[in-house]
Amino acid sequence: MSPQEHALIQTAPLPSPELRQRVSDVAPWVAEAQWSVLFGGRTNAAWQVSGTEQTLVLKLYRTSSANPLFPNDAAAEAMMLGHLSGLGIAPELVASFDSSESHCILYHAIPGQPWRDGVAEIAAMMQRLHGQAIPSGLRSLPNGSAEVLAHGDEILARCKEHSDLADLRPALDVPTTTQTVLLHCDMVPGNLITNADGLH
Repeated sequence: MSPQEHALIQTAPLPSPELRQRVSDVAPWVAEAQWSVLFGGRTNAAWQVSGTEQTLVLKLYRTSSANPLFPNDAAAEAMMLGHLSGLGIAPELVASFDSSESHCILYHAIPGQPWRDGVAEIAAMMQRLHGQAIPSGLRSLPNGSAEVLAHGDEILARCKEHSDLADLRPALDVPTTTQTVLLHCDMVPGNLITNADGLH
Protein backbone atom coordinates (compact mmCIF):
# COMPACT_ATOMS: atom_id res chain seq x y z
CA MET A 1 0.00 0.00 0.00
CA SER A 2 1.38 3.38 -0.98
CA PRO A 3 1.56 6.28 1.54
CA GLN A 4 -1.10 8.05 -0.52
CA GLU A 5 -3.46 5.07 -0.31
CA HIS A 6 -2.82 4.78 3.43
CA ALA A 7 -3.66 8.45 3.89
CA LEU A 8 -6.87 8.04 1.89
CA ILE A 9 -7.94 5.10 4.02
CA GLN A 10 -7.29 7.10 7.18
CA THR A 11 -9.32 10.11 6.01
CA ALA A 12 -12.11 8.51 3.95
CA PRO A 13 -15.45 8.48 5.77
CA LEU A 14 -17.06 5.33 7.06
CA PRO A 15 -20.77 4.79 6.33
CA SER A 16 -23.29 6.86 8.23
CA PRO A 17 -24.87 5.51 11.43
CA GLU A 18 -28.08 4.98 9.46
CA LEU A 19 -26.36 2.73 6.92
CA ARG A 20 -24.51 0.78 9.58
CA GLN A 21 -27.78 0.25 11.44
CA ARG A 22 -29.49 -0.98 8.25
CA VAL A 23 -26.70 -3.51 7.73
CA SER A 24 -26.89 -4.59 11.40
CA ASP A 25 -30.62 -5.17 10.96
CA VAL A 26 -29.81 -7.68 8.21
CA ALA A 27 -26.71 -9.19 9.84
CA PRO A 28 -26.67 -8.56 13.65
CA TRP A 29 -23.03 -9.66 13.95
CA VAL A 30 -22.05 -6.50 12.03
CA ALA A 31 -22.61 -4.44 15.19
CA GLU A 32 -19.29 -5.80 16.47
CA ALA A 33 -17.53 -5.95 13.10
CA GLN A 34 -14.71 -3.86 11.73
CA TRP A 35 -15.48 -1.42 8.89
CA SER A 36 -12.92 -0.33 6.29
CA VAL A 37 -13.10 1.72 3.11
CA LEU A 38 -12.74 0.09 -0.30
CA PHE A 39 -11.24 2.04 -3.18
CA GLY A 40 -11.25 1.51 -6.93
CA GLY A 41 -14.68 2.57 -8.14
CA ARG A 42 -15.07 5.94 -9.83
CA THR A 43 -18.68 6.67 -8.93
CA ASN A 44 -19.93 4.76 -5.91
CA ALA A 45 -18.77 4.27 -2.33
CA ALA A 46 -17.98 0.84 -0.90
CA TRP A 47 -16.98 -0.53 2.50
CA GLN A 48 -15.82 -3.91 3.74
CA VAL A 49 -17.38 -5.30 6.92
CA SER A 50 -15.10 -7.90 8.51
CA GLY A 51 -16.36 -10.30 11.15
CA THR A 52 -14.79 -13.37 12.74
CA GLU A 53 -16.45 -15.80 10.32
CA GLN A 54 -17.47 -13.81 7.26
CA THR A 55 -16.87 -10.60 5.35
CA LEU A 56 -19.45 -8.44 3.60
CA VAL A 57 -19.27 -5.52 1.19
CA LEU A 58 -21.68 -2.59 1.36
CA LYS A 59 -22.00 -0.59 -1.85
CA LEU A 60 -23.69 2.83 -1.83
CA TYR A 61 -24.77 4.14 -5.22
CA ARG A 62 -23.87 7.82 -5.31
CA THR A 63 -26.04 8.66 -8.30
CA SER A 64 -27.98 7.18 -11.19
CA SER A 65 -25.84 7.68 -14.26
CA ALA A 66 -27.08 8.46 -17.75
CA ASN A 67 -23.68 7.37 -19.08
CA PRO A 68 -24.53 5.55 -22.34
CA LEU A 69 -21.66 3.10 -21.91
CA PHE A 70 -21.70 2.47 -18.16
CA PRO A 71 -25.08 3.22 -16.58
CA ASN A 72 -24.94 3.15 -12.79
CA ASP A 73 -27.91 0.83 -12.29
CA ALA A 74 -28.30 -0.47 -8.74
CA ALA A 75 -31.45 -2.47 -9.53
CA ALA A 76 -29.79 -4.29 -12.43
CA GLU A 77 -26.74 -5.18 -10.34
CA ALA A 78 -28.84 -6.49 -7.47
CA MET A 79 -30.97 -8.50 -9.89
CA MET A 80 -27.93 -10.06 -11.53
CA LEU A 81 -26.25 -10.93 -8.21
CA GLY A 82 -29.43 -12.71 -7.19
CA HIS A 83 -29.74 -14.36 -10.59
CA LEU A 84 -26.18 -15.73 -10.47
CA SER A 85 -26.46 -16.90 -6.87
CA GLY A 86 -24.93 -20.30 -6.17
CA LEU A 87 -22.96 -20.49 -9.42
CA GLY A 88 -19.61 -19.36 -8.00
CA ILE A 89 -19.34 -16.67 -10.66
CA ALA A 90 -20.29 -13.57 -8.68
CA PRO A 91 -20.64 -12.49 -5.04
CA GLU A 92 -23.65 -13.79 -3.16
CA LEU A 93 -26.26 -11.08 -2.61
CA VAL A 94 -27.32 -10.53 1.01
CA ALA A 95 -29.68 -7.55 0.70
CA SER A 96 -30.71 -4.63 -1.48
CA PHE A 97 -32.31 -1.59 0.12
CA ASP A 98 -32.94 2.14 -0.13
CA SER A 99 -31.60 4.61 2.42
CA SER A 100 -31.96 8.36 2.85
CA GLU A 101 -28.64 8.69 0.98
CA SER A 102 -29.26 6.40 -1.99
CA HIS A 103 -29.72 2.75 -2.94
CA CYS A 104 -27.43 0.15 -1.37
CA ILE A 105 -26.55 -3.46 -2.01
CA LEU A 106 -24.92 -5.78 0.49
CA TYR A 107 -23.08 -8.90 -0.62
CA HIS A 108 -20.54 -11.46 0.55
CA ALA A 109 -16.95 -10.54 -0.20
CA ILE A 110 -14.99 -13.00 -2.34
CA PRO A 111 -11.55 -13.69 -0.84
CA GLY A 112 -8.58 -13.74 -3.15
CA GLN A 113 -6.39 -11.56 -5.31
CA PRO A 114 -7.13 -9.40 -8.36
CA TRP A 115 -6.63 -11.23 -11.64
CA ARG A 116 -3.22 -10.69 -13.25
CA ASP A 117 -2.83 -13.14 -16.14
CA GLY A 118 -4.45 -16.12 -17.85
CA VAL A 119 -6.75 -15.09 -20.69
CA ALA A 120 -8.05 -18.65 -21.17
CA GLU A 121 -9.40 -18.60 -17.61
CA ILE A 122 -11.37 -15.43 -18.35
CA ALA A 123 -12.68 -16.87 -21.62
CA ALA A 124 -13.93 -19.97 -19.82
CA MET A 125 -15.71 -17.87 -17.19
CA MET A 126 -17.28 -15.65 -19.85
CA GLN A 127 -18.49 -18.72 -21.73
CA ARG A 128 -20.10 -19.99 -18.55
CA LEU A 129 -21.76 -16.59 -18.03
CA HIS A 130 -23.01 -16.56 -21.63
CA GLY A 131 -24.65 -19.94 -21.03
CA GLN A 132 -26.88 -18.70 -18.20
CA ALA A 133 -30.55 -17.88 -18.68
CA ILE A 134 -31.31 -14.19 -19.20
CA PRO A 135 -33.66 -12.56 -16.67
CA SER A 136 -36.20 -10.05 -17.93
CA GLY A 137 -35.65 -6.36 -17.34
CA LEU A 138 -32.06 -6.01 -18.51
CA ARG A 139 -31.03 -3.42 -21.08
CA SER A 140 -30.09 -4.61 -24.56
CA LEU A 141 -26.85 -3.43 -26.15
CA PRO A 142 -26.58 -2.24 -29.77
CA ASN A 143 -26.68 -5.19 -32.17
CA GLY A 144 -24.91 -5.02 -35.51
CA SER A 145 -22.78 -2.25 -36.98
CA ALA A 146 -25.68 0.07 -37.81
CA GLU A 147 -26.87 0.17 -34.19
CA VAL A 148 -23.30 0.40 -32.86
CA LEU A 149 -22.56 3.38 -35.12
CA ALA A 150 -25.80 5.08 -34.12
CA HIS A 151 -24.88 4.55 -30.49
CA GLY A 152 -21.47 6.05 -31.17
CA ASP A 153 -23.08 9.08 -32.79
CA GLU A 154 -25.27 9.52 -29.69
CA ILE A 155 -22.17 9.53 -27.48
CA LEU A 156 -20.25 11.91 -29.75
CA ALA A 157 -23.20 14.31 -29.77
CA ARG A 158 -22.62 14.80 -26.03
CA CYS A 159 -18.97 15.77 -26.57
CA LYS A 160 -17.88 19.37 -27.04
CA GLU A 161 -15.24 18.47 -29.63
CA HIS A 162 -15.57 15.28 -31.64
CA SER A 163 -14.98 16.08 -35.32
CA ASP A 164 -11.70 14.17 -35.44
CA LEU A 165 -13.27 11.12 -33.84
CA ALA A 166 -16.19 11.17 -36.27
CA ASP A 167 -13.69 10.85 -39.12
CA LEU A 168 -12.57 7.50 -37.69
CA ARG A 169 -15.94 5.77 -38.16
CA PRO A 170 -15.32 2.21 -39.40
CA ALA A 171 -16.74 1.21 -42.77
CA LEU A 172 -17.34 -2.44 -41.93
CA ASP A 173 -20.89 -3.76 -42.21
CA VAL A 174 -21.53 -6.29 -39.45
CA PRO A 175 -24.99 -7.87 -39.48
CA THR A 176 -27.11 -8.26 -36.37
CA THR A 177 -27.01 -11.53 -34.45
CA THR A 178 -29.95 -13.59 -33.29
CA GLN A 179 -27.93 -15.08 -30.42
CA THR A 180 -28.58 -13.19 -27.18
CA VAL A 181 -26.36 -13.78 -24.14
CA LEU A 182 -25.53 -12.17 -20.82
CA LEU A 183 -22.58 -9.79 -21.05
CA HIS A 184 -20.31 -8.32 -18.40
CA CYS A 185 -19.69 -4.79 -19.67
CA ASP A 186 -16.71 -3.92 -17.44
CA MET A 187 -14.39 -6.93 -17.64
CA VAL A 188 -11.26 -5.36 -16.14
CA PRO A 189 -8.67 -6.76 -13.67
CA GLY A 190 -10.16 -4.78 -10.77
CA ASN A 191 -13.46 -6.63 -11.24
CA LEU A 192 -11.90 -10.09 -11.37
CA ILE A 193 -10.93 -12.04 -8.24
CA THR A 194 -9.00 -15.28 -8.32
CA ASN A 195 -8.61 -17.81 -5.51
CA ALA A 196 -8.29 -21.56 -4.99
CA ASP A 197 -11.80 -22.06 -6.39
CA GLY A 198 -11.00 -20.29 -9.65
CA LEU A 199 -11.95 -16.96 -11.17
CA HIS A 200 -14.92 -14.83 -10.09
